[in-house]
Amino acid sequence: MSSATEDVNSSPLTCIASTAIGRGPSVERIAGDRKPGRGELITKAQFTPDGTAIIAQHNDHHLKTFVLPTDLLEEEQQPHQLTAYATHKSATEIQDFAIFPGFDLSDISTTYALCGDNDQPISLRNVCDWTYSQAKYPLVNDRTEAHYSPRTLHFINSGSHFLVGTHNSLAVFDVTRYNAGPVSLLQLKPRKGTYNGMPLTRKAYVSALATSVDGVLALGTTEREIALYDHSGMGERTATFNMDPYRGTGVSFLKWSPCGKYLLVAERRSDEIHVFDIRGTRRQLSTLVGRAGNTNQRLGLDIVHTRGESYELWAGGMDGVVRMWHNPGSKEGECPPSEDLKAHQAPVTSTIWHPFTSILATSAGSRYNTYDDEQDPPGGTDNSLRVHTCFIEGMTQLFTPDHHIGTLD
Repeated sequence: MSSATEDVNSSPLTCIASTAIGRGPSVERIAGDRKPGRGELITKAQFTPDGTAIIAQHNDHHLKTFVLPTDLLEEEQQPHQLTAYATHKSATEIQDFAIFPGFDLSDISTTYALCGDNDQPISLRNVCDWTYSQAKYPLVNDRTEAHYSPRTLHFINSGSHFLVGTHNSLAVFDVTRYNAGPVSLLQLKPRKGTYNGMPLTRKAYVSALATSVDGVLALGTTEREIALYDHSGMGERTATFNMDPYRGTGVSFLKWSPCGKYLLVAERRSDEIHVFDIRGTRRQLSTLVGRAGNTNQRLGLDIVHTRGESYELWAGGMDGVVRMWHNPGSKEGECPPSEDLKAHQAPVTSTIWHPFTSILATSAGSRYNTYDDEQDPPGGTDNSLRVHTCFIEGMTQLFTPDHHIGTLD
């Protein structure tokens, strides 16, 4: 296993592209204009389904589109400078985003993402020109007419519908019903006297949503409860359980194994990721330990399907290290990471695998409240988005390195 203190340059991770690191000046296009800016903390990053771009959510009310260069894998051109192709600046805090599953950069009619701005209707925007809004979907409180906070957005049914997790509610929207409210709104903890089979016991925000290959929706809350639903969330609630026996302060991520047998649960303020066998008893099988995740900051993770039913979980830590666990659920008890690779000099907020090639992207950052705007904390800052190649001896490489990365005409 590689050392967690290993320098980035000697790591099996080779950085082939990156945004500007730290607080130095940068230039990026915002709504068609170019003006100086400053790198900010990336809270979430995600590859588009076709692998041609990365969408990044920043803590300064921005969503940014980074189109990967077509010569990304050509060594003589590395490392590439990643710059934002298009940017959405919101007047309010952005809660979440979700990319359309049929995204194809070569077809501009598919390059859409849902954007959940606080105190605004949910919007469907083109990531190549964020100023263009295809549709809006209001989610309001009937009594107060205030907008519900769209904490979690999740496409289902190949993109024909999407889910919105908010406070004590799960809403289902039909994408084709522009400017219309949800087709259904489910209360998670119902009012007294209202029947709702297997309800949750605590009012909370929905903080994570994930759908299995079999169409089972897992829902996690800030009050450490989990619910399972049939038909990708449009069916009946089939089970509920909580994370009370384990250390943590609220579900931050849910991931399914590729086979749909195991549900992996990560929480804030926890160094552990728990693996549950969802078949039958829903018992905990194992605990993935050593994550270095004892923080309120949301640290990203991703599942990689390797060969057959084998898979890997990759997760970032507070120490700038990305860790990998091989085949979670195959062994019971406590399971240390199979690999740990130094990727950043700051907490790793996103860890995402390219859908087709052996490329790993990571983002990092931390808020420094004890330093003024003109002074960097000791060791500088690392609020970067990085794209790496990853080659570990003995690691299964299922991806095709010659896959077309893509471009935008």
